[in-house]
Amino acid sequence: MDTYIQGSVCNSTKVREAILYNRSRTQDVLKNSQYYRLDRSRASDYLWCDDGAWKTAIQTFFQSLRQHGERVVYVDVCGRANASSLGADRNYSFSLQPTDYHFLRCKENLCVQGDIFNARDFYSFVNLLRKNKDYPAFVTFVPVAGLQRYTPWHKAECLHAEVIYQRLENNLRKMLEVVRPGGFIFVGRAFQFTELGDFFRRKPLEKYESSLWIRDFCRKNKCTVKICDPMFGPSFLIRKRINRIISRP
Repeated sequence: MDTYIQGSVCNSTKVREAILYNRSRTQDVLKNSQYYRLDRSRASDYLWCDDGAWKTAIQTFFQSLRQHGERVVYVDVCGRANASSLGADRNYSFSLQPTDYHFLRCKENLCVQGDIFNARDFYSFVNLLRKNKDYPAFVTFVPVAGLQRYTPWHKAECLHAEVIYQRLENNLRKMLEVVRPGGFIFVGRAFQFTELGDFFRRKPLEKYESSLWIRDFCRKNKCTVKICDPMFGPSFLIRKRINRIISRP
């Protein structure tokens, strides 16, 4: 269980209650599948901002791996997109409801069902990548796909939101461990409307709360990051440094 939330140790009972609350929302989503939204069917659709520069950088990296005889792996967290059109050899999906004809019809696609708020589920998924020796060259991490029912609207849900962000941060760090050196992670906003305050205050994009957080995360994890504003809040493209060593069990 995560009890360290934004620099302070929270009451473990309250944290446990928040975790149980979030898991109950997960079960609610599973029972009402019509509320579970997936953002994209193609990975390239995440990369329309920045005049195509991000897409070009990723395709160039894919080509360099293929030239060296390396298998190109793509992972979509909280979605079922695939990156075959970008040049990926294998596509992985981790989401609450992975069954989808368009994804499953290709043998190079592998769907894993799991709850992103369950550390056991997500870490098992990461360990599956290790076991298969499939180190991703590109990951899309867009929690808003499937999390709209988690959006905290009331002050009473503040701790629940903190627990969510801590879990997402832990998962992002865990995924970064298995990304290839030089590989990319596209990160979208966690909730549908959480950037509206910064937007209406006309803050510069680099001063958004999420921008400040992601810069600090990348600094601590020795990555670079580019920020783009696709109209509805910032998106980020993290790149793992070439000189980083893939962590293996």
